[in-house]
Amino acid sequence: MKKDALIEGLDRFFNQFSSTRDLVDELIRRKSHPQEILLLLCSRIDALASGSTSAEETSGNAFTSFVTTYSGRSKLFESVSVGDLYYELDYHLWLLPGMIEKAGRIQIFSRVNDPILKLLVDSEIALTLEEARRLLKRIQLALRRTFRVAPGQSRNKSALASAAAIERAILSGFGRRGNTQKTELGKALNPLLKTMTIARILYHRFRCGVIHGGKVRIDEAKFFTERVPYWRPLYSQYYGPFQLVELPAYFLAELFEECLQNYRKKLEATRKVPPDVHFEMFPDDIFSHLELLDHTLLPRVRTAVPK
Repeated sequence: MKKDALIEGLDRFFNQFSSTRDLVDELIRRKSHPQEILLLLCSRIDALASGSTSAEETSGNAFTSFVTTYSGRSKLFESVSVGDLYYELDYHLWLLPGMIEKAGRIQIFSRVNDPILKLLVDSEIALTLEEARRLLKRIQLALRRTFRVAPGQSRNKSALASAAAIERAILSGFGRRGNTQKTELGKALNPLLKTMTIARILYHRFRCGVIHGGKVRIDEAKFFTERVPYWRPLYSQYYGPFQLVELPAYFLAELFEECLQNYRKKLEATRKVPPDVHFEMFPDDIFSHLELLDHTLLPRVRTAVPK
């Protein structure tokens, strides 16, 4: 019996990732080359994610959507690391004198400041250094009261929560505000909360850090022994103790494998594959089996207008 063209093509496409799995497994077994493990896993997941969507999608959105959808752990990847959120507020409290040198005027140093900028502007506070500090500190107080945001706190408090749960906890600390003001503050918080989900942290701190920065700071011992995300206690001379989530090697290797399996199952079920995948499935004749091509992901045709 002739093999299904879809199955045969998917075998070719997914087999190219087997060498990565073998190499990563060997490095983990030897507890060796942690940065290379991160580079291999993050870049390969990124390759899968980039090919799964349209060319117009940003790499960050493609990556976070892919791991959330195909990991089988959407709740985890949509959850917010409260320690990372708390640290971001601490960092910007230290940066605020440079951001607001004059009332009503905010200076931005990089795109990292954008979520805090939106929080300050959309919360409709007076744009002064004093009011900005008051807002960020009140948010921090609400977070610390409800969640585990720093080393030394009770382990009965969660270090991970949904964006909705965090928003409720923060708004409860603004009891004197009217309903309209609370609604505005809730909306203003959304961009900041979205940047602190596990999916976004995996993209920004791990994927971008190892590819563009050359290194991700991790606890190498725990990286090779832990099986689930853990929070690493850290300290800054400028704003005291904090903790950031870290994703260990076993967890990331399992994520890669789960994404491979679940993504393939989806392509088999729909019998439609993205253009990049189709090209790799049928490299010798890209016009064969066009019935398997997901035409909705083809680039949009634009009319060039000469100047």
